[in-house]
Amino acid sequence: MSQTAKFLSLREVASEIDDCSDLDTILRRLIVATCKHANWGLGSIMAIDPAQGLGHVLVRHDPALIGAQVADQWDLATSPALVALRRNEPVYIPDAREAAEYPGYRQDALSRDYRTVLVMPMNCTDAIARPLVLSVISRQITEVGEEALAHLGTILHLGALAVAHEHRLSAQRRMADRLKQALTTQTELLEHVLRDGSVPDLAAMVSDLLPNPTVVVDLTANQVIAGRSPDPAQFDDAAW
Repeated sequence: MSQTAKFLSLREVASEIDDCSDLDTILRRLIVATCKHANWGLGSIMAIDPAQGLGHVLVRHDPALIGAQVADQWDLATSPALVALRRNEPVYIPDAREAAEYPGYRQDALSRDYRTVLVMPMNCTDAIARPLVLSVISRQITEVGEEALAHLGTILHLGALAVAHEHRLSAQRRMADRLKQALTTQTELLEHVLRDGSVPDLAAMVSDLLPNPTVVVDLTANQVIAGRSPDPAQFDDAAW
């Protein structure tokens, strides 16, 4: 691939993942674009969970997999994904069929008929903060030079920027939803007060809204209104 073609491919990748409205779509488009523009036959993106010792496949691109059943979890002990993540550098497997140090990939390569594997950390996380790793695969033995690594690394950087942008948008949407809920609640409480609603009814409304048990002290009526019990094992609501 010429230098001009590589630069144009980066522009195309950026356009393909720019208008996505959710994380899953970003990752799906990213793996397809990576295989297409970096000349790999198939690939996947995994979320790494070191505590469980598993890699979870989030998205996969393999045109030959129509109707086929493949594993969506990988034992990290038999996968290069954790190595790539810990070292923060690519892991290149020239021929996965001969990779005795990665028996998981070796078995999969034999069953799915592929050879070279390149695993790269993406420097971003999924929706529950698990680090992401991308794997691209060739059905033939393929050499990977510095230029190819730089090109692929730039594609992944564009993907990581898109993922980070989506995380920020998701956080803003959650905040907007919380503010909307808070405004609705404030309006309901104010309407209750303006209707001369009783304090016990108002206390019940507040108790339903807050995560912890409440006690309302009404100084004007000289009364204490207890909400739900803070320890149901010792007192039920009536006893409290």
